[in-house]
Amino acid sequence: MLKSKKLEKRWLKALRSGEYVQTKEVLAEDKTVDGKTVTVGWCCLGVLKNEYCKMNGLGWDDVNKRSTYELQRKMRDTLGISLEQTNTLMGM
Repeated sequence: MLKSKKLEKRWLKALRSGEYVQTKEVLAEDKTVDGKTVTVGWCCLGVLKNEYCKMNGLGWDDVNKRSTYELQRKMRDTLGISLEQTNTLMGM
């Protein structure tokens, strides 16, 4: 499915790891706790984006300008994932 098989394997491992609490319809669900923003949930695409960033030594804002609602076109193109695929996955 993805352009990078290495990233795809890493993504699936992360999804199965229990490290990420699941949420839906947003890449990452943030809450403010003691004045700090904390991520409390991830959709599967948010996990993908986060693993891509970790694999490439990038920050979240470096690749998607902090959009927590969708993968922007440049990011989708980099990953090799279509808008239709992202829309389907966001609701899972």
